[in-house]
Amino acid sequence: MKLVSFSLPMRSVRARFLLAAVVVEAVMLTLLVSNSLRLMNSYLVEQVEQHARQITPVLTAATIAPMAQRDYATVQSVLDESLSQKGVSYLVVVDTQNNRVASSGWPKDQPLPKPDSGIDLSLAAGIPVHHVQTPILMFGQRLGTMYMGLDLSHILAARKALLTQGALIAAGELAMSALLLMVLGLWLTRHLVDLTRASREVTAGNLSPAPVNEGDDELGQLGAAFNAMSRTIKQRVQDLVQAKEQAEQSNHAKSDFLATMSHEIRTPMNGIMGMTDLVLDTRLDAEQRELLMAVKTSANALLGIINEILDFSKIEAGKVELEAIEFDLEQLLRHCLAPLRARAEGKGLKIESMASGTLDTHLVGDPNRLRQVLNNLIGNAIKFTSRGGITVGWECRAETPHSFRFWISDTGIGIPEDKQGSVFEAFTQADNSTTRNYGGTGLGLTISSTLVHLMGGKIQLVSAVGKGSTFEFTLPFKPGRPLNTLVLEAPAQASALAPHGTDASTQAHGLHVLLVEDHPINQKLALSLIERAGHRVTLAHNGEEGLHLAMQHPFDLVLMDMQMPVMDGLEATRAIRSHEAAHKLARLQIVAMTANAMPSDRQACDDAGMDGFLSKPFKAEDLRDLLRQTQERLAVAQ
Repeated sequence: MKLVSFSLPMRSVRARFLLAAVVVEAVMLTLLVSNSLRLMNSYLVEQVEQHARQITPVLTAATIAPMAQRDYATVQSVLDESLSQKGVSYLVVVDTQNNRVASSGWPKDQPLPKPDSGIDLSLAAGIPVHHVQTPILMFGQRLGTMYMGLDLSHILAARKALLTQGALIAAGELAMSALLLMVLGLWLTRHLVDLTRASREVTAGNLSPAPVNEGDDELGQLGAAFNAMSRTIKQRVQDLVQAKEQAEQSNHAKSDFLATMSHEIRTPMNGIMGMTDLVLDTRLDAEQRELLMAVKTSANALLGIINEILDFSKIEAGKVELEAIEFDLEQLLRHCLAPLRARAEGKGLKIESMASGTLDTHLVGDPNRLRQVLNNLIGNAIKFTSRGGITVGWECRAETPHSFRFWISDTGIGIPEDKQGSVFEAFTQADNSTTRNYGGTGLGLTISSTLVHLMGGKIQLVSAVGKGSTFEFTLPFKPGRPLNTLVLEAPAQASALAPHGTDASTQAHGLHVLLVEDHPINQKLALSLIERAGHRVTLAHNGEEGLHLAMQHPFDLVLMDMQMPVMDGLEATRAIRSHEAAHKLARLQIVAMTANAMPSDRQACDDAGMDGFLSKPFKAEDLRDLLRQTQERLAVAQ
């Protein structure tokens, strides 16, 4: 009877509504607390990961210098001082041979733990330590490895406290709701609907839902906690967006820095190399000539290193642009091998070339990048070969028309099998003695491999220590036209480029060149080279002065620097082109002669209306070739 009397009130609508409301509210509170704890758990995991990302670079940076100098006592001091920081359980550093060189907080007789794949903040987790392993690198070279343990005990304690607090709040709210639901049912239902809406938005992926109602009671506090959590998540998303923007700005700043450094380094290099060539053209005794040749060789080596670093930076930034122009492969290979043969003969080596089968060498592709790859690979073969010889071969692949296979074989020192997989990595050589004995940055093969892949090819290596190495790569091209077909079209094109005011007498007595250059050393160098080539030259010290001269006097060629005071070369070129268009004048040939060597600089010159690009430091032969080609073009136009 007691059971029946107890069950009677439950038959009423009010009792059933109360029971249903209590059950529903209990379920909703459970969902809200669970969802809040899930989000909080994700937030705590992010905080631990952020702490690891912040502290790891600082600790590794502090150990780079002593590790490079093998000052393990200093490394130990760094670990001991760092262990005192909150959140670090232990620190261990091993060298490249996995030998412990410093340890703090980890027993010496126990093996080092494996790094954790993730962060476990569950209550069932064992030892509250997150194991992290990170390499210690200097310029891409691995000096050792740091093992670090992040103490998660305070995170787990905070999580447990939050769980307890959430459970207590939920239980208290459920109890109060059971007593007050009949009086405050509508009000409680409104809050529950609001929280349900926010929870569903979060579950659907909206991490910044509209704020829920807040108040002083349990549900109001839960709403406030939920709103605070939503604001925290929203702030975290904003921080990530800001970090992305800052990374993009940093990358842009890096590009600007490289462009500035390229200009600032190439400008004095142009003076050094050019003045050296000028002195070498004078009467010198044997000792003076030998010393100046040493200066020239060192300058060329420095220029090669600068170019490799800049090329690698462009590759790293994804700013390498490939050309698609017509060229003669046989002629390119002949011109490429000529200086390399002279270099090899200086070491007592001989370069043999071979072509297999009948070759259609009139192709469309990027000849400059192909020449760069061949120069790198053949140059390496010469560098690492002391006796024997080098073979350079090429053939057209029968199965793929206009696809060529190139190979460079030498009888040099060879590469160990375990090192062959890393020779194409940046700043990597077979061993440390390679840099000491042969020099170099370790970027040549990285640049070559990347360029081959960008051009749609593949590169392979076969090598044996003491027997030599063979680098082989394949490249696809498009068919081109024979060069004599192109020559037949030249007169019609050349006549359109003939400058106003040019006559046959000018061609007979040399060119009249306008040099727009602000650097005194480069002025003197260019003036000497142009005058020695038998041409007249007028000097302008900035773009504005050059613009006035170009508008007032007839010139055959303008050599224009880019960065100058008052008016830069790009603005001056645009003004000259506007003047020509307004007065219907023939196009004056303008060639950039600048230390700005980035692809964006070349594009800027093209956009401004320049006809060519001569990068500093340039060789005297390059300038003489430009003057000769201009003179020949003007002669054809006449």
